[in-house]
Amino acid sequence: MLFDGFCVLCSGFVRRLIKRFDDRLQVVPMQSPEGQNWLRQYGLDAEPNEVILLLEGRVLKGVGAILFLMEQSGGAWKFLGRGASWFPDALLNWMYRRIAHNRFLLFGKRNSCYRPRP
Repeated sequence: MLFDGFCVLCSGFVRRLIKRFDDRLQVVPMQSPEGQNWLRQYGLDAEPNEVILLLEGRVLKGVGAILFLMEQSGGAWKFLGRGASWFPDALLNWMYRRIAHNRFLLFGKRNSCYRPRP
């Protein structure tokens, strides 16, 4: 999974995912050399305001990636992810874009890129 390493909201989400998935999920900040390599390898543009999940040859971006990860996490996250799936895609995408666009204003920005420990 590629994420914005400077985003406080994204970093918090990643920390929670790591606890849920242990070593089954590899997370890399898209600003890191490894993240840049992944972007080139998969022919993706760097969009720091969009979470990117690379999954067995598929690419999930934005709200699709978030909902997939929530459902796979189990517990309350699974319930919330499935509940969100009842809303129209257009509404979910709009909400995701609004939060992503304003994430630094709403949640703050890290001084340095967050890099999860392997």
